[in-house]
Amino acid sequence: MLTEFALTPSVFDDEANTDPQAWREQIRELGLNMFPRVSAWPVMVCNLFEGGWHAIAFQTVSRIKDATLRTMCEDLLRRAADAAVRRPACLDWPTDDIEWAHEALASHQIEPIERIVAADATRTAIAAEGQSVRSINEVLDGGFWHEVSAEATPAMRIVDQINTLHKICLHADFLCLVTKDIYGGDDDETDFAIALLRSALSRPAGFAEPDIEIHTEGPRDPSAHDYAARVSTLAANILLSLGSALQPGQQVRLVIWPKLLDRVLVTGLHTQDANGNIVRSPRWGVAMNHIARAGDARKAIPPTTWTLMKKDNLRQRFDLYCAPGVSGMVHSEIIRR
Repeated sequence: MLTEFALTPSVFDDEANTDPQAWREQIRELGLNMFPRVSAWPVMVCNLFEGGWHAIAFQTVSRIKDATLRTMCEDLLRRAADAAVRRPACLDWPTDDIEWAHEALASHQIEPIERIVAADATRTAIAAEGQSVRSINEVLDGGFWHEVSAEATPAMRIVDQINTLHKICLHADFLCLVTKDIYGGDDDETDFAIALLRSALSRPAGFAEPDIEIHTEGPRDPSAHDYAARVSTLAANILLSLGSALQPGQQVRLVIWPKLLDRVLVTGLHTQDANGNIVRSPRWGVAMNHIARAGDARKAIPPTTWTLMKKDNLRQRFDLYCAPGVSGMVHSEIIRR
C-alpha cells in the first residue's frame, strides 16, 4: 500500500546521467508513478541520515545545467519532500553517492526499504561489493512498479492487515484509528486495535514513539437516563483491553463518539506552525471497508479492499476526528502504563 523509496543524490546528478533524453524520460516516469495526479501518493521517500539527504539532493539539483531537466528534478524533489520520512543515521556522514547507497542499505537492514534507486554507475559499484540497489534505468520497466499502488487487498486476518499498515506504523508521528466496533471484547475489532498499538509502539531504536488514539462508537440511545454510566463501563472495558498492549511509559487515548459512520486510519507527522508550535499535519489516511476480527482467520472470507485517502478526504477526516479543538465526543480518556 505504501512503498518506501530511497533515492541517492546521483538520481539528480547530470554528470551521473549522461544521456539527457533518457534521463528526462526516467525522471518523468518517477514523477508519474510516485506522485500520480489521480490518486493518493503510494510512496514514502527516505530522508536518510536524520534528514540530511534532502539538502544534499537539493544541492545536486541546483547544479544541473539543462534548465528543463533542472526544473523537472526540482519538481520531483519538491514532491519527494512532501512524502519524506526521516530515517535515523546508521553510518558516518556520506561524502559521495556510493556512501549514500551504503547508508540506505544499512538503514534497509534495520527496516526494509523497497526501492533503493541510484544512477547506473553507483548500482554497478554496489553490485561489485556483492550488494544490490536499483538503477534509475529500470524505472521504465513495468515490473519496477509492481505493487506500488494506492490500493491493497489484505486477507481478512489481523496479521495480514497490520502488515499492510507497517509503513504507517513505523513512520507516522500520530495515528487515529476510527471504527465503530471496538467494545473491549474478543468478538469485535478490539484485537485489531491492540495489534495496531503493538506494531506502532515497537519501533526500532532511532524511530520516535507516536501518539495513538482509538476512536469508537458509544452505546445506543444517548438520551437514556443511564447513558453516562454505560459509556463509563464501555470505556473501562476498552481501556483494560488496550492496556495489555502498552509497556511502561506508553499511553493511548480513547475517544468515544455517539455515532460513527467511518472506518478509517488517519495519520501524519508533527510539524511546526508559523509560531514554532508543534502541530499535527495529516499525511496518510486509509479507508478500510472491513477490519479483521480474531475469528475471521478460521473463516473463508475473501480479502478486503483498502484505499489510501486523497488529500481532501484525508483533511476532512482529520478535521473531524484529530484536529485540536474537536468536539462532539461523549468520552475522552488517556490510559498510561
